[in-house]
Amino acid sequence: MGMKTRVKRCISLVILCLIPVLVRGQTGGDDPGQISGTVQARDGTRLPGVSISIKETEISTVTDDVGNYLLTGVSLGQFTIMASLPGFAEKGLAVLLENQNTVTVDITLELAELKFEITVVPDTAELMNASESIGVVSVLPSQLAALPSLGEKDIFRSLQLMPGISATNEASAGLYIRGGTPDQNLVLFDGFTVYDVDHFFGIFSAFNANAIEDITMYKGGFESKYGSRISSVVELNGKSGRSTEPSFGGGISFLSYNAYMDIPLGSRGSFMLAGRKSFQSPFSDRIRDNLSESSAGPGGAGFGGRRAALFSVQPDSSFYDLNSRLLFDLTSKDTLMFSLYKGQDVLDSSRPININRSFFQNPDGESTVTGDISGEITNLSNWGNTGLSLNWMRQWNDSFFSRFTVAHSRYFKDFDRTTELTFLDPETGEEIIPDNEGDGPRVFNRGSAEHNKLTDITVKLENDLTLNPRHHLEFGTQITQNSIRYDYNFNQETAFFDRNDTATQFSLYLQDTWVPFPQLSITPGLRATYFDLTQKTYTEPRLSIIFHATDRLRFKAAGGKYHQFANRLTREDVLQGDQQFWMLSDGDRIPVSSATHLIGGASYETQNLLFDVEAYQKKLSGLSEFASLRFGRRILEDFDLGTLFYTGSGTAEGIEFLAQKKFGRNTGWITYTLARVEHDFPQLSPDPFSASHDSTHEFKIVDSFRLNRWTFSGTWVYATGKPLTEPIGFEEVVFPNGRSLAILEFGDKNGIRLPSYQRLDLSASRDFWTGETSKANLGVSVFNAYNQRNVWRKEFDVIEDELIETDVNYLGLTVSAFLNIDLSLPSANRKAGPAWNGAENPATGEPKSKEEKKSEKVYDFYGTVESMTLNRLVVQTKWGAREFVMGSASIRGQTTQYDPGTYVHVYYMRQNGEDLVTMVVEKIK
Repeated sequence: MGMKTRVKRCISLVILCLIPVLVRGQTGGDDPGQISGTVQARDGTRLPGVSISIKETEISTVTDDVGNYLLTGVSLGQFTIMASLPGFAEKGLAVLLENQNTVTVDITLELAELKFEITVVPDTAELMNASESIGVVSVLPSQLAALPSLGEKDIFRSLQLMPGISATNEASAGLYIRGGTPDQNLVLFDGFTVYDVDHFFGIFSAFNANAIEDITMYKGGFESKYGSRISSVVELNGKSGRSTEPSFGGGISFLSYNAYMDIPLGSRGSFMLAGRKSFQSPFSDRIRDNLSESSAGPGGAGFGGRRAALFSVQPDSSFYDLNSRLLFDLTSKDTLMFSLYKGQDVLDSSRPININRSFFQNPDGESTVTGDISGEITNLSNWGNTGLSLNWMRQWNDSFFSRFTVAHSRYFKDFDRTTELTFLDPETGEEIIPDNEGDGPRVFNRGSAEHNKLTDITVKLENDLTLNPRHHLEFGTQITQNSIRYDYNFNQETAFFDRNDTATQFSLYLQDTWVPFPQLSITPGLRATYFDLTQKTYTEPRLSIIFHATDRLRFKAAGGKYHQFANRLTREDVLQGDQQFWMLSDGDRIPVSSATHLIGGASYETQNLLFDVEAYQKKLSGLSEFASLRFGRRILEDFDLGTLFYTGSGTAEGIEFLAQKKFGRNTGWITYTLARVEHDFPQLSPDPFSASHDSTHEFKIVDSFRLNRWTFSGTWVYATGKPLTEPIGFEEVVFPNGRSLAILEFGDKNGIRLPSYQRLDLSASRDFWTGETSKANLGVSVFNAYNQRNVWRKEFDVIEDELIETDVNYLGLTVSAFLNIDLSLPSANRKAGPAWNGAENPATGEPKSKEEKKSEKVYDFYGTVESMTLNRLVVQTKWGAREFVMGSASIRGQTTQYDPGTYVHVYYMRQNGEDLVTMVVEKIK
């Protein structure tokens, strides 16, 4: 690239970064005055969705999700601003705007007095919210406790229950989305990239649900502001309470304990800290034992009439993770956010080997070895992530918003596996010494070591600009520098590979959401990235369309081009299990991978039901694989392992169906996916073959049922078995130093499949309330309830002309329990305004009261709905049934009434001998 081109690109980036400043300068003259501030309830809780307006003008706005508001274009003088929110008394404040350009006015709202209105707030949201946008799903971590788990509510495990995402990979929390692999997903946490999401054998993801506010997943056809991945995007936002009261919580399961705190920093910010740590327990031993069980014992047909043997794997694992988040409002327009994540795992799957020489007897009763065999297989992995980000968010005016992010990520993985065997005299137990020195020692030594380190430094600017109701622009720039080192030592330095690369991506993006008429939304976009390692610019056009045929029926389509510059490759190893490592594309040995997405679908949605179908096709190119053990003696002729990188293409296509019941005491969904993932690597196979993660059929049922304080849930998964490459023989090669290497011969690439996969998980939990500012949840889960033996993978070792096969299974039936405690103020109460925090009178069951203005008394208590109409509410309590009078309904939420059996929090006042309901809030889960 010439100097002139570099200068042009730098000037373009500088101009883009200056746009917010230019816009600010242009709009400053149009806004003679501004009013900003916060709106809160009397207990200090910030109130979102409050309507703020200037009386007798058309100037108005709505508070954001943390209660902030901004009014612009206000003339100098005296006027009245009005604040209103259903369930609260409307409030007016006189404001004088003189010489100051900006005035700060904070507002406190009081609970509405005797409005005779019921506000229904369903605090238990849907477990899954399928957005009207194509391929978009959102999840609230606070709802995940309802699903079966191994004691830890897990974000990525719950996402695996969504349509189009494989749920059969127990040994990886990573997401296989519509034929993509986990490395092809862009995982963003508060702006920084997370490169590995596995904890504890992959059973848990690396994210603590207590530290996450919400998750949005784009299964394909994602927007132009996201780049550098070819499959999907998972965006996580950290939690920060923003309340005036500190909150604390924690939990414990059979595997780990966790704790968190969320502390307000005055009225402008908050600080959150959350952590998890595993510990050794009988339950973790149970998981270890399940993983080490095999589907057969020693013996049985082997290769060439030989018998195979299976050895138990005794893994030992530990992990921890830590999250912190600082959020602070610098001004009414500026917010600063700092986020930190750190996590690490250690997995030791080493195992001893002790074999009696009689195991190797031939049909004539003679042993093929001269002694017993003793030794050890060392299998040690250590990996982890670190991420941090600093975000500055600026609301320039009502129509323009910017977010500037500086982020750093680090990932590492170290893997060592060696096999050392010694031949012992069966009578004395001593090591056998060879008769001739030239024969070498009777010691068998083979192994490999692998190390992978990755760093990511990213600077990006994102802008949102609303031109008018029909056009919403999003544009920005991003610079990312990656440094990746990978070294692989094969067979004790017989073969060695070491590579260290650094590269930078320069990206620009622009997209416009155009609404030509209310039923149609069209979003064209363009992203361009210059990658300096290949010295090429990659252009990525994208488009999505949403058409609302009726209020309930909508059609949707999306397509686009995507590129990926850092790839996680699979090092195929049938002997020891496949391993993954990250490397940078160089356009030669490892090409830049790309994908073209085509997606179409339709959905029909009512208040309670959703039926959705989407079909997709991905054309993949520039795929890479490292196959070091597939070509027999060829590896002995040239030990440059760099020649064993292979390039291919692929196709992923399928159709997924979803039927979801969204509301009521019984919710859940049924999903079916018919899919095919096919790869074409001419140097590995003359014909295209099924990818290792291909599963033709996958069927999932998710159900959750609430009964008073109890929640019962279950999930069932069935899927076609994954493909497998089967060894059909081997050749043993002895080196001059006495070490040996087994050269395997293989059948067709992924020519056979493992047995089909199926699993039923069940759980039951009960909520215990100790007061209005605290809660506890105790539950039990049954994982793989009917103890299905699902095969994870096969491992192979060659010892004395015998192929030793180990079937490693997934978990069998496993029972776990958990306890979670939350000492924070319930979110529904924060929305409801002031409420009494005492307990009922133990003698009469009559609630105590709290004096309000005008000597009115506000009462509240918990109970179970017996019947509910627009005029009457009957609630069953432990002291009997109570009947209340209700007025006209004022609904905030998506339901008009609660079913019998729903546990609720009732607010009411007494007047003329009757109990008048002011608010009903469903009990928080």
